[in-house]
Amino acid sequence: MIRTEKILIYILSFVLIGVLIFITFGKDGFRNIAELRKKRDAIIETNEKIADRNRKTAGIINRLATDTEYIEHMARQELGMVKEGEIVIQFVDKKETLKNDK
Repeated sequence: MIRTEKILIYILSFVLIGVLIFITFGKDGFRNIAELRKKRDAIIETNEKIADRNRKTAGIINRLATDTEYIEHMARQELGMVKEGEIVIQFVDKKETLKNDK
């Protein structure tokens, strides 16, 4: 081979290696793309969890707006409300009473 051809092959080889290094490790290289995909997947998973929670909350809101029995159930459960004429019986744990008396 002619000497200029060898030099040209070396130069092209170095340029090719440089381009491959830049593609792999550069700002928008393969390594960065893999990191961005991981972040995207984490965001998608978070969005799915939030969407599920929103669906559940919308269901509760709908029931509170339309179902009087559910409203009564929630008032009893969350607020400890009772109907007029009902008798409330509370059981006291002896262990708790003894701890509080000490």
